[in-house]
Amino acid sequence: MSIVLFAKQVGAAADLNRFQPQWKAFDDAFEKLQFGRVAKHARDRLRGRGIEIVSRDERHDCEAKRAKAALTQVAKSEALPRNIPEIATQETAALRTLVRKSDRDVREAVRTIDENAKRKRAALELVDDKEHTPVVPVSATSSTPAPSAPSPTEKAERDKVRQSEIKKIGDEARRDIAAVQATHERWKSAVNCEYGETRERETLQKLGEKRKRADIVHAPQSEDKRPLYIVMGRVRRSDGHVSWDPDDCREFKTPREGELGKTHASWSICGRLDATMDSRIVEIKNRTRRFFDRVPMYERAQLECYMRIKDADDCLLVQQLGGDIRESDVERDDSLWYSMIMPALVQFVATLAWLQADEQFGEQEQWVEADQLTGAGDRPGASASACAKEALFDKWLGKHERVFDRVQTQAAVECNRRRRRCAANEQREERVKSKE
Repeated sequence: MSIVLFAKQVGAAADLNRFQPQWKAFDDAFEKLQFGRVAKHARDRLRGRGIEIVSRDERHDCEAKRAKAALTQVAKSEALPRNIPEIATQETAALRTLVRKSDRDVREAVRTIDENAKRKRAALELVDDKEHTPVVPVSATSSTPAPSAPSPTEKAERDKVRQSEIKKIGDEARRDIAAVQATHERWKSAVNCEYGETRERETLQKLGEKRKRADIVHAPQSEDKRPLYIVMGRVRRSDGHVSWDPDDCREFKTPREGELGKTHASWSICGRLDATMDSRIVEIKNRTRRFFDRVPMYERAQLECYMRIKDADDCLLVQQLGGDIRESDVERDDSLWYSMIMPALVQFVATLAWLQADEQFGEQEQWVEADQLTGAGDRPGASASACAKEALFDKWLGKHERVFDRVQTQAAVECNRRRRRCAANEQREERVKSKE
């Protein structure tokens, strides 16, 4: 079985992306591992033991239905589904305004759901107090006996029922709010993807006009739409042991080509180039607020992967903002690749390969069960599922610290070897020039 990481996930996998923690990249890779069969088999085993498990697709469908019903009740249904391809054709400022309005609508809907839940709880407590308040007789000489106060047992039972109803109202509100927020985030992600494809084509057209070139090839529109892969090392099937061989890297075009036999498989990195110009890599980044003077580390990791896939010494980074473009050359950085990216990446892959091994059934089921958790977590703003997954990942990653140290040493040797080779090549070229 081949383990494949996407180039845009390498920054998070190597713990270089401050916007996406490592455990999220691990979660995405685990769901895609062996085309999702490992996660599916773990869910099937839990269901066989009578544990209720909901897959992600089923959960997303339930969340979408629940969010639509909740938003319809608070008259904010326009904050969700829209014509995404039509939205993506708008200008940056118009799209930003639209997304911000949608965010405000969702925040207002969340506040309304929360207020409705508070009113329901207050009404429930008021009705309960009225039903069980003793009525004092109008006349003291009346023969009608005064109602007796409820016994402690009845009062405790009544309080238990009331607390159960209050908890049910709160749980319903929290589920509605979580469904609205999750569905809205998926909607924004789909809008951003469609918007990015639209802006890429426009940016390449402007780049071609600026450079007066017609040989810029937009990769998604080219005849070969398949992503490119590069083998980074081997994975032993028996125990998930991961090796990294810098001399074994080779490019291929399908995951099946990366299989290395019955006892070993490969782990590889894949990526789809935005465009090429004279066989040079062109990467396009759509900015929403400002141009970046320095390339962020998570984008730098992605570009380093592309340059190694194509064995290039540099690439062209094009930033697009509001119709303006800015070009910058990014050179290959072996020091960054071997000292920071590769050790953390191999440790990440080793943890992933260890989890997919057949004898790790219990750990696989723990991860799937953590995915089913609902409610708030220990940290403010974090869900219980996120906190549980982060704790599991940190524990498993700590088991492979020796892998990090081993690869760091190996990478330092490889980096020095490449530096000496480059220096020797430069000296050789200078001697040839001096003779000429």
